[in-house]
Amino acid sequence: MKKIGIITVYHTENTGSVLQATALKDFLTLSGYDVYFVNTRNKYSAHSKFALLKNILKSIKTKSDFRQCISRYNYFERYIRNTFLVVNADQVESCGFEKLVIGSDTVWNIDSRYFKASEDLFWGMRWKKIPIISYAVSIANSSIEKLSQLTYPEKAVKSLEAIGVRDTYTQAFVETVLKKQVALNCDPTMLFGVDYYREKCFPIKERFILLYLFEEIRPELMEELKEFAFKRNLKIVCLGKFIKGCDIWKISTLDNFLSYFDSADYVITNTFHGTAFSIIFNKNFIVLDYNKIKVNEILGKVELNCRLTKNNLGLFECEIDYKKVNSILDQFRESSKRYLLQALKQGK
Repeated sequence: MKKIGIITVYHTENTGSVLQATALKDFLTLSGYDVYFVNTRNKYSAHSKFALLKNILKSIKTKSDFRQCISRYNYFERYIRNTFLVVNADQVESCGFEKLVIGSDTVWNIDSRYFKASEDLFWGMRWKKIPIISYAVSIANSSIEKLSQLTYPEKAVKSLEAIGVRDTYTQAFVETVLKKQVALNCDPTMLFGVDYYREKCFPIKERFILLYLFEEIRPELMEELKEFAFKRNLKIVCLGKFIKGCDIWKISTLDNFLSYFDSADYVITNTFHGTAFSIIFNKNFIVLDYNKIKVNEILGKVELNCRLTKNNLGLFECEIDYKKVNSILDQFRESSKRYLLQALKQGK
């Protein structure tokens, strides 16, 4: 069996990042590859004992239940250990990898101290003897001007055997460097349809609106949301980040994440993977506009820019044509699979 090494984010407690790593591993495994992950853990990794201590102290300061932090840490510790076969960066060239795959996620974000601390890994500059491709990489909101002032991004991009990116913002940067077109890929979580995820879900009986947000919701919008929920006899559930005014707060484990997205009557999010899974599960959803390029990109790709708003809950009254959305997503999914499998099989 051919061995592949993946360079991405997996040592984290960000559910979306762990799910994209898992989905890419599962797709490559089903495609006949023996899949390993290169150790990208550094002092800024979101899953660490140091990060756990910081979260506990923050919980104590805010008078929230610090045991939630410990429970989340233990959950991800077990999942990471049981799911990902990991090799250290200095062992890569002796492992017999046929190729390395950089991505997915915002691994080329030069403004993130985590990605910056391991830039030699995430840009593939550490190894010279193994062919490297990228799949669905993103520069996030990194400034093109700042990227152009650095020497290594251009050198790294030109050294890759094949390049696939996750958004047109990253695509424009890479095409400017290479003076040729590069592939646009779906996030690995979208390589699979809803059946793949439903196998991992548990049933939830109560009806609810799901909030999956990385930032606070404005008080006036929360009051409007409470009225909306009351009229429809719905609970308000927040997943991951605690949002003041919610009825129920749940830790964002992978099981919780998938199950609550699957069962939600409505979803409000402002995150990339919150948007992705709203689409995958065909939810009635809105995306709060925080000017995130990667979020706007995925909405544009499936022609759902209309779901982006700053405060309009009235969008919930507008039906989404999921027959059209699913057709677009199916085509995107298939083209992404073709790119990845062809890039793994052929030379530069």
